[in-house]
Amino acid sequence: SLLPPALPLTGAQANCGPEADSFFGALKAVDGSWLTHAQCWSGSNNWISVRTEADAGGGVIGSVQIYASGEHDRLGPFEVWVGASFGDTAPGSAERCTANGSQTISQEPTSGMPVLLACGGSRGASYVTLRQVGSSRGMVVHEIVAYANQTLPQIPDVAGRDIIQGINARYSRGKPSRTIENAGVLVHIFDDTEDWRNGRPWDLCVRGCDPVIDHFSASVINAKRPAVY
Repeated sequence: SLLPPALPLTGAQANCGPEADSFFGALKAVDGSWLTHAQCWSGSNNWISVRTEADAGGGVIGSVQIYASGEHDRLGPFEVWVGASFGDTAPGSAERCTANGSQTISQEPTSGMPVLLACGGSRGASYVTLRQVGSSRGMVVHEIVAYANQTLPQIPDVAGRDIIQGINARYSRGKPSRTIENAGVLVHIFDDTEDWRNGRPWDLCVRGCDPVIDHFSASVINAKRPAVY
């Protein structure tokens, strides 16, 4: 694999506006799902902070990935700090990571791809804090991933661009067929049959559901038949 093992994440906290419910809580930034998210409402200096088991990877945090969404508000400009406690951005105990040599990052995540940051690898720093700077606004963070390696992990193209191109090609070429890959794109619209309780909204709810769910609703769409039903 092109990706080294990530450091285990053991907790998260946030300092932001009032949160609607636990679905938008800070722990959603460390649940291993890119489909859930932690969300801050409009505010100044919002931050989300996660705790790592840095000792498991050699005692340092060498690099960080931020998966976020600018759908509601701009993420940047923001800073990412590696420190000794939740929310630690004090120069005496924490240090800022950099993206392309800059400590204040204006880059926005695109097409599901993360912002990659290099960190100094200071020992004893087990926490990663993402803090917005500048104007008051909201923040949506899908996942924060930390690595012991100081060499930035390389992200395979298949994680973003190739998948998008493949979906678009299947949609454009879709035609009547007995196979889904030739017919078009299979689309499901959220309808409360998903496994939200276990953090798997892309999957069918098979436990803890009332009533029991045994099928998914979906539509096959293509350029000639774009409407869902």
